[in-house]
Amino acid sequence: MRALVSCPGTCGELYQGWPGGICSLISCPIDRTTYLEVEVNPGTGEISVPEGMDKTGDVLRLASNLWRCRHLDVSVRSFKRLPVSRGYASSTADMISALYGLAVCIDRIVSPEEVTEMAVAIEPSDGIAWSELVLLDHRSFLNYTVISEVPPLKVVLFDPEEEVDTVEFNRRVHPLEGVDYDGILHDLIGALIKEDWIALGRSVTASARANQDVLFKPCLEELIDVALSDGALGVTVAHSGSICGVLYPPDANPRWADLHWPDGVGPPRLTKMVPGGVHVLGVAR
Repeated sequence: MRALVSCPGTCGELYQGWPGGICSLISCPIDRTTYLEVEVNPGTGEISVPEGMDKTGDVLRLASNLWRCRHLDVSVRSFKRLPVSRGYASSTADMISALYGLAVCIDRIVSPEEVTEMAVAIEPSDGIAWSELVLLDHRSFLNYTVISEVPPLKVVLFDPEEEVDTVEFNRRVHPLEGVDYDGILHDLIGALIKEDWIALGRSVTASARANQDVLFKPCLEELIDVALSDGALGVTVAHSGSICGVLYPPDANPRWADLHWPDGVGPPRLTKMVPGGVHVLGVAR
């Protein structure tokens, strides 16, 4: 049996910090997508994944044990992958897509909570299994809170194509003294609930700036200045990656292609925020 599945990636995080002393994030899902085919056949429990997708293989082995399907061979074929180690949530998208694909093939119903907990067991993961925005304890999955629907904001994406090892980054990163993580989060959640996009932009930018002493982005302030001059709401970043995104209101007509953006951030590409969640696109027996 085969299942074709897809999942959106992210333009980093709207927020990442240590509210209440717990490392947490709110992902920024965008319309950049991974597509996988999962095939399941009777066999001896062999797990086969494409080169570079070891974490997907690890999470499928975990699922094979937990779901008691070690008598089945599982193979994954990738049709389109997100860039790795830059902030697109590529590993999370691959892992949870593969889990949903396997679940479909064995007639098992799974939830965003279940697949995220399994992904976090492999590495710190993003909150893209839900259609809504979620505040997620992405290291241990002890806490999560569904916050709001995903706002329909436009995003101008910048990718300098610099890689960051997420696992190693999360081993060494720690909260900074003097940063009001709780205050930034409080304002951001309030803005989302009220659909106050201007206030949301301020909070997202505050989170990006607070992360500068954790993972410095040399062009961030210049990027913010150019963005605000064009009526943007603010700038979101990959707190453990290299990509950045300029947020615009849903009805804005940004001049993104004509602006003089900072050197070193990569070429601008227009995208948009979209609901998260894995989609089953087709099943064949």
